[in-house]
Parts: sequence; C-alpha cells; structure tokens
Amino acid sequence: MVREIDRQLATVLARHAVAHAAPGELPLFEVTSDAFFAAPGRAGRAFRRSEPLGFGLETAVTVVSTIALTVTVDVLKEITTRHAERLVSSSASRVGRVLRRRFARRSRQSAEPLPSLDQEQLAALRELAYRRALELRASDEQAARIADGIVSALAGPTSDP
Repeated sequence: MVREIDRQLATVLARHAVAHAAPGELPLFEVTSDAFFAAPGRAGRAFRRSEPLGFGLETAVTVVSTIALTVTVDVLKEITTRHAERLVSSSASRVGRVLRRRFARRSRQSAEPLPSLDQEQLAALRELAYRRALELRASDEQAARIADGIVSALAGPTSDP
C-alpha cells in the first residue's frame, strides 16, 4: 500500500509527466489517480492481461495517466532504495517531506535541497521510468515523454500542471 505522503508525491510527479506526455488527459487525471490509488495492483494486472485499465474506468483515454502513475510509484521506490543505505531510520519521512515540499502547489522551491540526485542518478531513474513505461505498453514516444516529465520534475523547479 502506498503511504499517503507517497501518494501525494506520486500524484504530483505523475501529473507533471502527463502534462509532458499527454496533456489531453489532464482533465481526467484526478479521477484516474483516485481510481489508481484505490486499487494500485489492479492497474499492473490489467496491463499484463492487455486490458486498457485495471480499475473500472472504461475509457482508454487515460492510459498514459495510468502508466505515468505506475512508473512514478516505481521511480519513487527506486529513489527510496538508493538512499536507504545512507539514511537514518527517520530520514525516509524526511525525504518524503523534502520532495513533497519541493512539489507543493504553493511552493515553487523547497526550503531544503533534494537528496543528492546527480546527473548520473537522474539518467538512471530516467532509464528506469522509460523501460517501465515500455513494459506497460506505452509507445516509444509516450515512454520517453513520461520518463522525461518525471525526471525534469525531480531535477529542478516546476510549475504544477
């Protein structure tokens, strides 16, 4: 189960990726996000079974949003894993707070810097996001746009779509 703080961050990052990859899906993004987090495992199973979505929305209009949400959750898991060895036990919630503040609608910049994500790490996260989007049957172009959207949001200041 995705913790609420992770859900908020994943939603903000995925919204940024959708704005980058499929801006036409933004009007339905909130309902797609709510359905995704109500049953996150169902979306992955649906992609493996070649169904458009795994949580009851009958339209394929939000496929990029679903892929972006899935990929974003995977990228956040990877970030947590990569930083776990050097973080103290209370730091996991601190990282979430830092990232959430970074992407808060009312705040364009975090009071604290992001954990050290250098260009090599960002490139590795982009590759992870790209490969995962392809696994979820995004087109090459959609996968690249989703990955670029997530990494650009992690790399610097954003304006929330």
